[in-house]
Amino acid sequence: MPTPTDLLWRVNNQYRKHLAQAQTYLQLLYHLIAGRDADGEAHLPHILEIVEYAVQQIENFTDDHRAWRAHYYFAADDSARMVQQDAAVDAALNHFADMRLAHDAPLRELFSLLTETPRPDPALTTTPAGDLWSLAQTALEDLMSFDEQLFNGERL
Repeated sequence: MPTPTDLLWRVNNQYRKHLAQAQTYLQLLYHLIAGRDADGEAHLPHILEIVEYAVQQIENFTDDHRAWRAHYYFAADDSARMVQQDAAVDAALNHFADMRLAHDAPLRELFSLLTETPRPDPALTTTPAGDLWSLAQTALEDLMSFDEQLFNGERL
């Protein structure tokens, strides 16, 4: 069982990593679709609006995380060090849980919106790294299951 300090370090780093991954895939997806010729793909402008909205939502979550880090994760002495005192660690973990709870419903709505959107032709979204449409959906799923992964000991 990790100590509260270890847990705090882990939730911060892993959540930041998951947010960055979702943001990267969604931004790449947006630019890839926007840069393609829309001939024969009348629904692409609608898809672009949805992907742009998804990017903005993830940026909002990232801003929330950044604010949480500034207020609760880092020590007040401007040393850029993580809090160490038990009360500060507990407060940071509690506020992280509140932030995650606030992100949960909008994240699920975002995932639902993306999965209900008719996906563009895979030829438009596939790169050598894989299909960005699928990668973005997987990144959102990983964000939604973050707490389960964390507390069930699964790989984050």
